[in-house]
Amino acid sequence: MPAPVATRHRPLLFIVGLFFLYFSNGSHAWAVAPWVALPCLLLVTRTLRPWATYVLMAVSFGVVTQASLWHFATQDARQLLHYVPLAAGLLFGLPYALDTAAFGRKKPPGWQTLVFPLAYTCLEFAVGSLNPYGTMGMLPYSQLGFLALAQLASVTGIWGITFLLTWFGSVVAYEAAQYLAKGHLGQVGAVYLAFFGVVVLFGSWRLSQKNPPGGARVASLHVQDRAGLSRLWTLRQTNPAAFRVTSDSVIHQLLLATRQQAQAGAQVVVWSEVSPPIYAADEPRLLDSLKRLTRETGVMLVASPYVYETAPKKDQNKLWLIDPAGNLVFTHLKYGGNIIEGCEQGNGQLQAANTPLGKVSAVICWDGDFPHAMRQVSKLDAGLLLIPAADWQAIDPLHTMVAQFRGIENGCSVVRQTLSGRSVMADPYGRVITQMDHFATTRWFMQGQLPTQRIPTLYGLLGDWFAWLCVAGLALVVWLSYKIY
Repeated sequence: MPAPVATRHRPLLFIVGLFFLYFSNGSHAWAVAPWVALPCLLLVTRTLRPWATYVLMAVSFGVVTQASLWHFATQDARQLLHYVPLAAGLLFGLPYALDTAAFGRKKPPGWQTLVFPLAYTCLEFAVGSLNPYGTMGMLPYSQLGFLALAQLASVTGIWGITFLLTWFGSVVAYEAAQYLAKGHLGQVGAVYLAFFGVVVLFGSWRLSQKNPPGGARVASLHVQDRAGLSRLWTLRQTNPAAFRVTSDSVIHQLLLATRQQAQAGAQVVVWSEVSPPIYAADEPRLLDSLKRLTRETGVMLVASPYVYETAPKKDQNKLWLIDPAGNLVFTHLKYGGNIIEGCEQGNGQLQAANTPLGKVSAVICWDGDFPHAMRQVSKLDAGLLLIPAADWQAIDPLHTMVAQFRGIENGCSVVRQTLSGRSVMADPYGRVITQMDHFATTRWFMQGQLPTQRIPTLYGLLGDWFAWLCVAGLALVVWLSYKIY
């Protein structure tokens, strides 16, 4: 076992680790936080027994994750769904326990620093792939501010970033123990620095590239906030006539704002999610109005109405892409987050429109949290991804950061227009073209020039190859440990 950290220092290290762990996730994430949190926590857990490590980290990780993702799943703390981050966090004691078991030897070899990153990456991959909430809350999203590192997502998806972050923590803890025991550092740190240097150089090279020529002038907007939606929800249940009057007012504002953006040069206009809320009986009338709007203004429109159905039918959270000639090119039903919203679930099949501006795809809000499904953007060769969304303050701006990673992974520009959150237009490298904070202004629109030609990426071609490599690597490391010890 590596020389243990002095007993008197362990509580302080653990507190520092938990403090930075809190800021490794959620809406207040710092890019530097996980780089500090992980070494501190591992320096403590490697002095414990595996079972003690699991109990300590499962409870601590669960509590801290719940705190950093407060109101993540639902804004009502009385609902069981509110505590999904706590339940998910309990699983993350496992990588720490495996790491402790690997380092519970007198002289653990340097390759055992791979146990923790392999186990952590495999767990994030499993949780992100199998749970109905998607990947929001995963460690890599904290690194959007470190844009050179974020470019790794174009090769490995977010899983490579998870691996690099957690391997850093493992290596620092290992080298610190070596220094305490022998008075000098080992070679593992040099190996890590070489890998890290290559990744950062690659990311810097990508960021030095210019965007493809051409593109489209895109505007995005919304005209209401969460309070307005709540009023409409209440009217829908209590006063249908008043609901229709209020909904028609929202529609009028959306049409007027769209005409203004068209006059300002917009070629594409994107409305936020739930723009507007309507009764199913009023859907044909709205669609006719929007077709007429696009013919008169010459814009391509992405509208995202929320359609209230009558029982036993489920409500529909849908998206329409209408071309400048007034044709409904495709309809998309939201497939993400239905466990909370209870609306009709889409089939998860993305679509793309061939336009003079380039290939355009669109999804709704929570759909973008599923990297595997969103890789269809690459298969469709869409260079512009439009995402109407509706957030709330507790997940702002985290949810928008997630969408920017989908752009990096698939080599496409992203427009995410969100009610009650941060809206952003970003290029295929995740660089912000323009953005708008719902809570900092009452002028809820933005406009920018975006490239529409997709940049091919390895992740877009091969998908989760790196995550599966980590699964195989973990199995190999566990087998080697068993054979050796």
